[in-house]
Amino acid sequence: MKGQITQKGKIKWQRIKTALVSGVMAVLPLASVLSILAIPSVQAANAVQEANHVALNQLADKLQLNYQLTASYLETCPAKEAQCYRSAIELTLPTQLSNDKLSSEELNHGDWQIYFSQLSPVYFVDAGDFSIEHINGDLHKITPKASFKGFVANQVYRIEFYSKGSQITRSEFMPNFFIAMGDKAQVIKSTQTRRDKETGLAEQAYLAPFNAEKQFLLAKNDATPFADGQYLAEQYQALAADKAPDISGKLIPTPLHSQSLNSAPLSLAKGYRLTAATVDFKGRQAAFDYLDYLGFSAKDKGTPLLLQLDAQAPKVASTEAHDSEIKSSEAYRLTITAEQISIRAGTEAGLFYGLQSLAGLISLSDDQLVAIEIQDQPRYAFRGLHIDLARNFHSLDFIKRIIPQLAAYKINKLHLHLADDEGWRLAIPGLPELTDVGAKRCFDLTEQTCLLPQLGSGIADVNPVDGYLTVAQYQEILQLADAHHIEVIPSLDMPGHSRAAIKSMEARYHHYLAKGDKTKAEEFLLTEFADKTQYSSIQYYHDNTLNVCLPSTYHFIDTVIDEVKKMHQAVGIPLVHYHIGADETAGAWVESPACIAMKKQKADEL
Repeated sequence: MKGQITQKGKIKWQRIKTALVSGVMAVLPLASVLSILAIPSVQAANAVQEANHVALNQLADKLQLNYQLTASYLETCPAKEAQCYRSAIELTLPTQLSNDKLSSEELNHGDWQIYFSQLSPVYFVDAGDFSIEHINGDLHKITPKASFKGFVANQVYRIEFYSKGSQITRSEFMPNFFIAMGDKAQVIKSTQTRRDKETGLAEQAYLAPFNAEKQFLLAKNDATPFADGQYLAEQYQALAADKAPDISGKLIPTPLHSQSLNSAPLSLAKGYRLTAATVDFKGRQAAFDYLDYLGFSAKDKGTPLLLQLDAQAPKVASTEAHDSEIKSSEAYRLTITAEQISIRAGTEAGLFYGLQSLAGLISLSDDQLVAIEIQDQPRYAFRGLHIDLARNFHSLDFIKRIIPQLAAYKINKLHLHLADDEGWRLAIPGLPELTDVGAKRCFDLTEQTCLLPQLGSGIADVNPVDGYLTVAQYQEILQLADAHHIEVIPSLDMPGHSRAAIKSMEARYHHYLAKGDKTKAEEFLLTEFADKTQYSSIQYYHDNTLNVCLPSTYHFIDTVIDEVKKMHQAVGIPLVHYHIGADETAGAWVESPACIAMKKQKADEL
């Protein structure tokens, strides 16, 4: 059986020991001796590995881990920290895995760790048998000390610790703790997120219920209300009581001007019929598809719908703040009566937003619209939403479902965050390592095949937070967004928040260096290995900042942005805006030889 020394191996080992005693070993060929000696040692090692693997799986399956936030505010913090909070992790093994306890020998004592995500770094541990080490970012590691003698069934092992800053909402506590032995790891089952069968909402059963008095206050006299269900219900009731009396109050954003008309209501059941004078324009089909989805469809005898482009369409007067930012080219006038619907605008965008307002007035519980006239235009030229694909990936399907909803609220910019410390999410031709390594997380301490887990992502082979957009998928998003009058602004964070890129390019470096191609290895390298600068980013990384003094860094940035530009040009949608992040990590590059040399060169040039 695998992992066990066979009877034949035992006999050979006994013969070797006998030979050693009698001196016969001297006459055996050296190759035969080494071959025979290797049999029991290799099989013994396999047996240990197999036992450890079994123990690892059992622990991951059976270990009960409970996390408690015991105080969100402390008047006095250990080590004179200005602000801290106290937490506790309790470990319990409810069953006997081996006789009366799982001994240190059976666990290959000293070679198992529990990894977990903690947004604010642990800096002080009050637990005799365990230590906690901050690894990088939010990743921490619990390690048993020599005083730990193994898990005894049903005994509670409590680890109390203090973290910097504050952490007050349940969403800030990350799931998927995992236990590791050697190069193997398994997620601890009791820390996985579950779904409530009735609501479908995520539940963290391992996280103790919150006490508002102890786990919400951030100062001695903190008067912030605890937003529980009762509080929120009261707030929504107050909003409902203050809602606008006319139907335009149903629209978000609220139109600048609206007035009721002396006319019978419009019947939605009749549908609509495009008039001969209706023009074609970008976004028309997307808007009609949305109306159809809401149950207002084109019919032969429907209410006439007129869409008119009028270069002389008047601007809408506004008394709102930020008038300087008003984008009057998106103004429109929507008129609804029982006999006709008309939308008049000076641009295609205005017509599109007029149709969005028509859709916004439709109620699924009412098949009529009151007669109304709306004159509207945006209060802000830039109306954006930021979607972060970098930290946790969202699929192409998710983005495609979001875009029509953005258009419904007249949002015209989609800030698509595609690269950060925790992931690189856009394929770049010529740099496959960015997605081969930087788009997935697993347990690889070398980070040559993936990034280490962050944000409670876990280590599953198929992980919903992993993934990236291909060139074709990104272009599909560009085209769909453009059809909804939305500009996609790609964001690849640099020079800080760049750990995914840095580790991907280090993996590329080691790959080509192993092949003996030093030039290609260093072509896109973002790391200066001789730089011993110690720094910490705002998310507590110590290796997430591009070295801005390396020519290879600029070659990397030029290549990436050029390829993104080509993706836009290929589908006829120019890259107008690009968001580089420009996050600079305080204290980086101080001891960088390249930066020291660059500063000297610049000084000499002056």
